[in-house]
Amino acid sequence: MDPTAQGWLAWAGWVLAVALSCVASAGAVRAIGRSTPPGLLRLALCLPAAALYCVSPFAFELQSASRASAAAMLMWLATFKLLAFALGRGYLAKAGLTLGQFTALLLWPIVPVTGKRGGPDGRVQMVDRGQRAAVALRRVVWRLPENLAVTVVGLYTLTHPAVPLFVKTYSAAFGVCAYCGLWANACAALVTVVHGLEVGPAWERPWLQTSLGDFWGRRWNLPASSSLKHLVYEPLVEGSLVPRRRPHLAAPAAAEPAGPTTDLPGALPTVLPASSSLSPPPPPSADGPATSPPATTPGTSSPAPTQQPDSLQTPSGRNGRSNNGGGGPRVSKAARLAGLAATFLVSGAMHEVLLVSCTGDWAQLGKQTLFFAIQAPLMIAEQQLVKTLQAARVPLPTWLCIPVASLSLQASIPARYLFWGAYFAAVSPRSTPLSAPGAGPSGLEEALLGGSGAAAAAAGLGLAGGAKTEL
Repeated sequence: MDPTAQGWLAWAGWVLAVALSCVASAGAVRAIGRSTPPGLLRLALCLPAAALYCVSPFAFELQSASRASAAAMLMWLATFKLLAFALGRGYLAKAGLTLGQFTALLLWPIVPVTGKRGGPDGRVQMVDRGQRAAVALRRVVWRLPENLAVTVVGLYTLTHPAVPLFVKTYSAAFGVCAYCGLWANACAALVTVVHGLEVGPAWERPWLQTSLGDFWGRRWNLPASSSLKHLVYEPLVEGSLVPRRRPHLAAPAAAEPAGPTTDLPGALPTVLPASSSLSPPPPPSADGPATSPPATTPGTSSPAPTQQPDSLQTPSGRNGRSNNGGGGPRVSKAARLAGLAATFLVSGAMHEVLLVSCTGDWAQLGKQTLFFAIQAPLMIAEQQLVKTLQAARVPLPTWLCIPVASLSLQASIPARYLFWGAYFAAVSPRSTPLSAPGAGPSGLEEALLGGSGAAAAAAGLGLAGGAKTEL
């Protein structure tokens, strides 16, 4: 048999084996949840499934798209969702989920919409069977031209030799987001058709960010935001691994008090309010986070106040009291700051794990953690600046906030040398996206910077000759 055909057959076999084992583990986890209350015992019983998700990406070739996808979906998202479920947190702990719905929410990078339409507040929302096809179609075509355009522009700037390196690093973030948004919308449509789940956006037009809080809170990688919120932020803020009200998978969902919700960073919950996509961020109020505008659903222009993606909900309301138990103890500002800082640190650590696992490059270790560690103090400083400007009645027009926020994050020195620089240096060159790592005569600078015309810029990044050099 042709070696190429053998390679594809081996790859397909591993994909099938990983998929079947993960689906089987989801069924076992659900059975554990139905018979065991949240806590350390359920956590211990779920650890074998967590181990499976952590080792599954290593079934695929190093520096391959398959390993990267499996690492993001299983090693990070599925593992964090599973551990949160073991502690009685997250949307997997909601009652009324079928086996298929539970499996989809555990293994797919999606964020369900929760609310009280037709049921108790906080329950995962469903789509009527007769409307599933229409809702799924709207999800697929939702902002499709915009995402395609941003993807094409990002691909062009990353590969054209005449485009400056500054622009390449700037467009990389938006191109990656638009590309992931296309796939996320397709996944959401499939889950809606098959399982009837109402799914929120996973990536929300980060090129329209008006602040750091807006970017991390409403726009970037909301599935990661949700997983970190449930497993890191909420336990730290509440001071307890298991919520005081312990939901049981087999028990009916208890009604939670409907109250204002705030945005959480896509990878990092924040104690500071994230701004809307069309206005500068409001200053924090004296009694807790300010509320944010309700999200809109695809195909509609009116807001849905009681149907928020789960990643946009916090454990505390406007008065700073926990919503988990119908009015728990007041959450201090120090606790929320600690939760914010810890969540950024965990996010950075997970980026390190994924980068090393997918590329095998240990030389970039520490850069991702440092990049995310500085985001919390930058967000706090930004909010204080906005508060001062608003007190002085200095206007903050949206047309100015968008480019300033974008340039301060995507094109900043930390993003260039710590975040994207680590990826540019760690990923081996290849002649085409489907070829083997290292294939072709060109170095990484030709793949990213467009050829010999960018040799000077490549040398400045430590990429000359295609070598993986520490930045």
